[in-house]
Amino acid sequence: MKHIVHVFGSEDMVEDSVPFLLARKLANDLDLKLFHFECSFDFNSLIFLEENVLMLDVVKGIDRVCLLTDPSDLVLEHSVSCHDLDLGFFLSLQRECGSLKKLSLLAVPYGAEDLDALALSAKEILLELCRR
Repeated sequence: MKHIVHVFGSEDMVEDSVPFLLARKLANDLDLKLFHFECSFDFNSLIFLEENVLMLDVVKGIDRVCLLTDPSDLVLEHSVSCHDLDLGFFLSLQRECGSLKKLSLLAVPYGAEDLDALALSAKEILLELCRR
């Protein structure tokens, strides 16, 4: 069974396109053949997500690739853009309504450029998720 990774971002903005570039790189890694990377372009696709969600997106305010499991981690007090606030709010709302049981967000630092380093860190986290 393949694990679906919902990839979010915007190919129109350089900093926000990193998740798509990273997903393409990870999809070609034979060690990650249990993962299918599904690129999404808007929040409407979040409405139909399964109870246990695995996502890949950029997050402001972090300095390394990490795994976030609580939607409230995405709500920033002094957000420069509404991107993280919107995602955090929407996921928190889904959790409160009971439609989201478990969240695993593979968070990539906003503005990160070294795809090889990002891919290595992301791969380690994804493989660890498989072992759980």
